[in-house]
Amino acid sequence: MIVNFIPDPGLPIYFGGSRDLPETFFSYIFRFVFAVFRAGCAVTVGDATGADAFVISSALEISSKIRNLQIFSVARSDGAGFWAGSASRAVMLAAAMRVPVRWLAGGGFEIPLVARLLRRSLVASQGCQAAVFFLASRDSRGSLKVAADCVERMPVFAFLLAGGAIVPDPLPGRSGCWIPARFFDARCWLWEDDQADLFL
Repeated sequence: MIVNFIPDPGLPIYFGGSRDLPETFFSYIFRFVFAVFRAGCAVTVGDATGADAFVISSALEISSKIRNLQIFSVARSDGAGFWAGSASRAVMLAAAMRVPVRWLAGGGFEIPLVARLLRRSLVASQGCQAAVFFLASRDSRGSLKVAADCVERMPVFAFLLAGGAIVPDPLPGRSGCWIPARFFDARCWLWEDDQADLFL
C-alpha cells in the first residue's frame, strides 16, 4: 500500500532540497507550492539557491498567498551574511513584499557557516507537519542530513529529480529505508525508520 499524504491546514509544511537544481525544475516545484497553499497550509523554507529559491519565487508568483510563506535566512536584514549559495535577490525581494523573514536563523556570525546553514534548516522545519525535499542527486548530503533530523518529528518525503525509480541514499545515522509514497498525488519517496512510530 502506497502512503498518500493528507495535509492538515493548521500546520505548515517545510520545503528544502539541493542548491544545484536546474532552472527547468521551477515549474515542477511551483505545482507543489500552489497545491500546499490551495490546501490551506503555510510553507517554510530556507534561503539557498536551487530548491529554496524556486519555492520562494513560486510563492511570489502566487501573490495572494505570500503571507503564507515564511523564509529562514542565515543573513541579516541588511544583506550581511549572504554567501555564494544564497538566493539573496529572491529573499530581499520577498522581504520587500512583506513576506516574513527570520534573519540570522542559523545563529550569529561567530558560528561557522556550515553549522549556521544546518541550524537554519532545522529551525525552519520546527513545528511543521511534514518535510519535503527536492533532490538533484541520490546523494545530496546536506539535504539528507537535514532530513535525518526532521524524521524524528515528522514524515519526510523526497523527490529525486534525476527521475525513474532511483532511490535516494539512506538518511545518515538512521536505520530504515525509503518506501514509495505520494505527496499531493505525485509519486515520491517516504522515509520509514525501522520499527518507527507511524506518522500517517
